[in-house]
Amino acid sequence: MLQIGIVFNVTADGPSYTPTYRYGASGSEGFFNDVQIAAGDAIKLTVNAPVDVKLGIVTVQNLNNNQKATNQFNLLENLCGKTAEWVPVNFGTLIFANAEVGGDDFGQLDRELFNIAQNGKPLTNVTADNDSVTVTWL
Repeated sequence: MLQIGIVFNVTADGPSYTPTYRYGASGSEGFFNDVQIAAGDAIKLTVNAPVDVKLGIVTVQNLNNNQKATNQFNLLENLCGKTAEWVPVNFGTLIFANAEVGGDDFGQLDRELFNIAQNGKPLTNVTADNDSVTVTWL
C-alpha cells in the first residue's frame, strides 16, 4: 500500500501539521519537512501508481503557500491504480475536495463509503458527491 497523509499533533504550543508518506511493502516512510502547513490551509495530496509500471509517486502541495514536495518509490509489485482511501481521526469536519481516483472524478466511480465505528456506535458521518468527500466526526 502506498500512503500519503498529514499527521497532526496538539501540544501546549498549539497544533502542528506534518505531511507524511509510507510504502508498506518496503517499510519506507518519512516526512515532507519542506512543506509547512497551518490550520485552514488547502492541501493537495497525490498518489500516482501507474498500472503498467512498478513506480509510485507521492506529492504534497500546500495550495495556500504553494510549497510542494515529491517522493518516488520503486514498487515491489504493480498497484492497481484505482483504489483510494482516507483514514481521518477525531478532527471535527474534514472535506476532501476535487477528489479523484485513477484520474476519474469520485462521483463517476462505483464507490463504497465507510463510517468509523466503535462497539457498533458510529463515530463519523461520511457523505460524497461528484468531486468531494466530507467526513464529520460525531
